[in-house]
Amino acid sequence: MRSWYTGGLLGRLIRKAKAEAPPTPSGERPKEVPLLGLMAHVGDVSVGSGDFFAYTMALTYIGVKYSPYGALVDLSLVLLGLILIYIGFLLTVKLLLKRYGYAPALPLPLAMLMPLILL
Repeated sequence: MRSWYTGGLLGRLIRKAKAEAPPTPSGERPKEVPLLGLMAHVGDVSVGSGDFFAYTMALTYIGVKYSPYGALVDLSLVLLGLILIYIGFLLTVKLLLKRYGYAPALPLPLAMLMPLILL
């Protein structure tokens, strides 16, 4: 089973959508998730486009917040934010995804960004 199959609400919605999807021309049910267009796949890991939107909004907020301090400081903190998102995503994949088989992609990366957002 792939990582996006869970017993939770999302898993039930996906299974229901797949069961109600019209059959393919060969008569089979579709094998891919109906939400496929809203997700980016890297190997066995799938990340929703909403996660990317939240990351982008957080980085934009950091950029706007620190822009009065000059371009060098601003760009440095946005780059630091990007690195922190990457580290949070790696922690999610290495720790949570391997342990539970499914993990939300927002909490750890955004938790890593909180010092930049709140300071």
